[in-house]
Formats: sequence, structure tokens, C-alpha cells
Amino acid sequence: QITHRLRLSDVDEPLDRFLTRAGSLGDRLGPILWQLPPRWSADAARLEAFAAKLPRDLVHAFEFRDPSWLTTEIRRNLEERGLTFCIFDMPGLACPKWVTADVIYLRFHGHGQRYAGRYGREALEPWADQIRRWEKHGHLVYAYFNNTARGHAVEDARELHRLCRAVS
Repeated sequence: QITHRLRLSDVDEPLDRFLTRAGSLGDRLGPILWQLPPRWSADAARLEAFAAKLPRDLVHAFEFRDPSWLTTEIRRNLEERGLTFCIFDMPGLACPKWVTADVIYLRFHGHGQRYAGRYGREALEPWADQIRRWEKHGHLVYAYFNNTARGHAVEDARELHRLCRAVS
């Protein structure tokens, strides 16, 4: 509702309701993902107004599906507010590996096939190497697998975890 229907506008009541419910998770609450829909062109002013409403004691990650959002202005806005840019891997869409905050949030949407493709060891090894580099620089990295259509998410998450913990 907040991102796809309201597109970050007139969100005070639903945002308050969502944050109250999310807050019930207490210290188990990780990053909150705000995924902006494809075919919604960048609106820096609206993003800035929305970001100003977000509590700073929570981690907020933004996933931009429309390439028009991938600008220096948007990146700077996230950096200045300590908001996380969601780095995603999805067939057919290019995504920069911007680090805009101490927390890094990765989303894997399927290797070779959206929401269905299996990554496996070979595709995940470069990501594991990158994650280890980010962690050495003090970043906390979250990875989320959204390749659930054929049930690959859990095994890919386990494989990435094994690779990240392996000594290089």
C-alpha cells in the first residue's frame, strides 16, 4: 500500500500503523524494505519527504525497480539520511552496488530466470567474496532470496552462508 498504491504520498496513517506493528518484533526486527514499483519514474522530492518521516533508529532499505531512480541525486539523498540502497540481482535489470549506509541489503530475485532460477555455488561465490570485503570494512550485510517460484531460496541462502563463512 505505502509504496505501490500510495507511492510514498499521504502515508502518515498507514506508515504509523505499519511501524507500530513492525515494532512489536522488538530486537528481532531487521531492515525494513521499501520496494518502489517498476514503471514509477523517480521523484526525488517525494522520496525525501517520505524519508523524513522514517524513524532513524530503524534500518530502512530502498529497492528501486525503475532505472530513473539510479541517479547521483537519489544516491546522495540516501547517504545523507543514512538509508540503505538495496542492491538486487534480477535478470534483465542492472543494479549498481551502491553502499549508502553501514547496513547493506541484498536481494536475489533468481539467476537466469526471475523468481525461479537457482543460483548455486558458481553464481554465489563472487557475491560471497564481495560480502566478506564489505564485512571487513565494518558493514553489516543482509541477504534475501526471492527465487521462491521453484523452491530454490532456502538452499541458495544456505549456500551463500556457507560460502561467506569459508576461509578464502
